[in-house]
Amino acid sequence: MKKLLIILIIILAIILIFLVSGGIYAYLILKPFLISTTSTNTNELINTDSQTVIDKHPFLTPIQEATLEKIGIDPAKLPTTITPAMEACFIEKLGTDRVKAIKDGESPNPIDFLKAKSCLTN
Repeated sequence: MKKLLIILIIILAIILIFLVSGGIYAYLILKPFLISTTSTNTNELINTDSQTVIDKHPFLTPIQEATLEKIGIDPAKLPTTITPAMEACFIEKLGTDRVKAIKDGESPNPIDFLKAKSCLTN
């Protein structure tokens, strides 16, 4: 009976270690998307710590562009005009509040892109 209890405790400890390390790993991967930053709408070149960032899309903030690039999307390939059909699709997929937040300058996250990817081809 003691052996069974010791084995059970060891198994639970190993599971706990895996869960904690998995949580830390997931946090580190998602950390860039969890941090809320304020942004300004500028369509010019921005100099930050001797790096020059070029505006690749006229309607996205530099932070939105950087976020899209982190998840593997080239902002220059996104449409520069949003048709009423596309906007209706975005509202259907993301919801009115989320679409308004993105329009107001909040960065889209990977889940937003996955939900609304089909809207970009309309």
